[in-house]
Amino acid sequence: MNSSQNDSDRPEDDHRDDAPKGDYESTELFHGREEITIKHNGQTYRLRQTKTGKLILNK
Repeated sequence: MNSSQNDSDRPEDDHRDDAPKGDYESTELFHGREEITIKHNGQTYRLRQTKTGKLILNK
């Protein structure tokens, strides 16, 4: 294997100290709403909170 193949096979370094963290409190996302939409790879997903506090993700 040459070095360019090694570099392309490695995942990007998401563990840098200056990288944004991927942890969010649900309250940060929902802001009091019951449902939000998330766009991912050209698709729209709905994330909603149930009355019992569970999260449901639908396409």
